[in-house]
Amino acid sequence: MTAAPAPFSARHIGPSVNDVRAMLAAIGVPSVETLISQAVPKSIRLDRPLDLPAPASEAEALAELSAMMAKNTVLKSFIGAGYHGVFVPPVIQRNLFENPAWYTAYTPYQAEISQGRLEMLFNFQTLVTELTGLPVASASLLDEATAVAEAVGIALRHHRDKRTKVALAGTPHPQTLDVVRTRAEPLGIEVDGETIDDNTAALLVSWPDTLGVYGDHKAAIEKARAAGALVVFIADPLALTLTDEEPVFAIDYTIAQAWWMKPFMKLARALPLNPAKPMSTRTLIKIVQGGDPLVIFPEGRITVTGGLMKVYDGAAMVADKTGSMVVPVRIEGLEKSYFSRLTSQHVRHRLFPKVKVTILEPVKLEVPQELKGRQRRAAAGSALYQVMSDLVFRTQNIDKTVLQKIIETAHERGMKELAVQDPVTGSLSYGKLLTAAAVLGEKFEHLYAGQETLGIMLPNANGSCATLLGVMSAGKVPAMINFTAGAANILSACKAAEVKTVLTSRAFVEQAKLGPVIEEIGRSVDIVWLDDLRATIGLKDKLLGLLRKTTPRVARKADDPAAILFTSGSEGTPKGVVLTHRNILANAAQAASRIDFHSGDKVFNVLPIFHSFGMTAGTVLPLISGVPVYFYPSPLHYRIVPELIYGSNATIIFGTDTFLAGYARTAHPYDFRSVRYCFA
Repeated sequence: MTAAPAPFSARHIGPSVNDVRAMLAAIGVPSVETLISQAVPKSIRLDRPLDLPAPASEAEALAELSAMMAKNTVLKSFIGAGYHGVFVPPVIQRNLFENPAWYTAYTPYQAEISQGRLEMLFNFQTLVTELTGLPVASASLLDEATAVAEAVGIALRHHRDKRTKVALAGTPHPQTLDVVRTRAEPLGIEVDGETIDDNTAALLVSWPDTLGVYGDHKAAIEKARAAGALVVFIADPLALTLTDEEPVFAIDYTIAQAWWMKPFMKLARALPLNPAKPMSTRTLIKIVQGGDPLVIFPEGRITVTGGLMKVYDGAAMVADKTGSMVVPVRIEGLEKSYFSRLTSQHVRHRLFPKVKVTILEPVKLEVPQELKGRQRRAAAGSALYQVMSDLVFRTQNIDKTVLQKIIETAHERGMKELAVQDPVTGSLSYGKLLTAAAVLGEKFEHLYAGQETLGIMLPNANGSCATLLGVMSAGKVPAMINFTAGAANILSACKAAEVKTVLTSRAFVEQAKLGPVIEEIGRSVDIVWLDDLRATIGLKDKLLGLLRKTTPRVARKADDPAAILFTSGSEGTPKGVVLTHRNILANAAQAASRIDFHSGDKVFNVLPIFHSFGMTAGTVLPLISGVPVYFYPSPLHYRIVPELIYGSNATIIFGTDTFLAGYARTAHPYDFRSVRYCFA
C-alpha cells in the first residue's frame, strides 16, 4: 500500500513492457525499432528525434494558449453567415465543452459511454419538434453544412440515386453550399439554380438565407412536392419561432400617395392611414381583433431627427383596446443611407450602411383599469412612449469604455468634425481632441506608472476635456476635484481616493485666485502644472499621438472604474462615488433615449466638469453623440454667458435655477433665439 504507484503514462497509455516482449516474440522481431524499419519505407522515415518542446500539464497548456490568444487583436468581426457571438455560461463550458468524458465519446449508440451526448441529442430533437410542429424529427450535433449534406444524401437514396439535381430556394451560407457541392460532384449531382422538375431529388430552402432575408418560398415548396422531391429546410431555430402570417403595415396616407411608393405598396399588405383621424384607430383595432399581426410606426412617420419623436396615442389605444402584446422593434442603419430623411447635419451618409434590427421581448401596456376616455388614451400613449424610450435605451451599446465610445463616434461622424470649443483656445475637432488625449495619455502612463488615480482640478475648457480623456487613455482613474470646496475638503477627497498627484494649470489658478489653496494642498500631494508638461511635448510626441489617436494607451473594460466624483462637503467630509465606464455611458444613454438631439445641435456647458451633470450630460453625452460642446469656465458671469450663447448658436444649455435666473435678468430677448432645450 505504501509502494509508489506507477506513473500515469504507464497506467493509461499503451501496453506494458511484458506485453511488448510477448508481441515481438510472436511475430519474430527482436525490437520495436526493427519492426518500424521493416514496415515503414526508408524514404519516409525520420532518422532523428522530433523537435518537440517538453510536455506540459493541462494547466500549463491552457495558460500558454491563453497568453498566445491574448495577443490577438479583433480589428473586424466576421461573425455571421450561420455563426453567432454567444455567451457560454462557465458551468456549460467546463462540464460540457471542456469535459473529455462528454466530447470525446463520439459513439452515440452506446449509452453507457456517451450518456451526455445522447441526452443532448434528445434535447435538441425535442426542440426541433416543438418549433416545427412535426411529429418526428431526426437530430444531429453536426455542423450545419455537414447536416445539410447528409440530408441531400437521404434524398438521393430515397429516389434510389435516379435523380441528379438539387434545387435551391434562397441563397445558402457559402460554407453550406461548398460542402454540399463537394459531396455531390463525385456522384454527378448538379447543385444549382431554382429549376424544379422530375429530375430534382431535393429542394434546399434557406430560411433565413445568408443575406438575412426571410423569403416566401411556398410556391417553390409546392412545386417540389408535386415533382416528388424532398424538401430540406435549412433554418435557424430562432427563425422557426417567427410567424409565417403576413402582417399588415400601417403607413402614412400622404407617403402612400407618392409615386415612388406605389410599387412598394404591392409587395406587402399596406394600409394607408391618417393618424389625425379617429376612424384610423378603429380600423386598426378591427384588423388586430381579426387575428392579423399589425406593424405600426407609433411616431406616425419615419424619423427626421434620428431619435425618438412624438408617439401617437392611437397606436397605444390599439394595443390597449385589443389587449395585444407589443413587440418593440428598432431598425438602425437605414438612416445613414442616401434615401433617408436625415440630412448631412444629422448623419454621415454612405452607400451600403450596416443595418441592425433589434427585437425585444413582447410587453403589455400597463394602464390603470379605472381610467376612462381621454385620461385612458393619454395614459396608454404615455405607457407606449415609455416602451419605445426603453427600446432606445436598451439598444445603446454601453459595453465599452467612454474613450472607446468617443473614438467610435469620431469614426462615425468624421475626425474633422467639431468636438469642443472654448473662448480661450478656440475649436478642436475630434481628430485634434483625440490626438491631444493620446499625447497626454502617453505622458501620464510613464510619469505616474505606480499611481492608479490622478486628481484633475481644472475649469471647463478644451484642455480639461483632453486631460480627462488622456488620464482614461493611460488606464488611470481621474478624480474630479471640486476646487470650490476649500483646501481641507480637497485634501479629504484626495485621501479618500488615494490621490498622490493633482493636475492643474497655472493660468487657471491665477485667474481663480486659488494660490493659497494650492499652497496648502501642495504640502500633502504633488501638484503638476500642465503648462510645464505641455512644454515637454515635442514633434515626435505629436506625431505618435496622431498615429495612436484611435487606440487607448492601456486597454480597459466597461466595468472598470472610469472616474471619481465627490460631494461638495457642505454637509461634512466629501463623499466619493466611483463610476464605471458602463455607469457613465448608461446615464448618457438614458438621456439620449428622452432627448431628440443630433450633430446639428450645440451644447453650451457652464456646469463644472467635476459636477456629475456637467461631466456626464454636459461633456460625455454630446461627445459620444456627435454634438459639439462649448465650454465656459464660470457660470457666474451673468452678462457674458447669454452673449456667448447667442454668438455660438447653442441649442442646448445646462444650468441651475440660480444661474438661469441670473442670465434671464441680464440677457437680451434675442440671445436665446437658437435654444431648443434648457436643462436645470
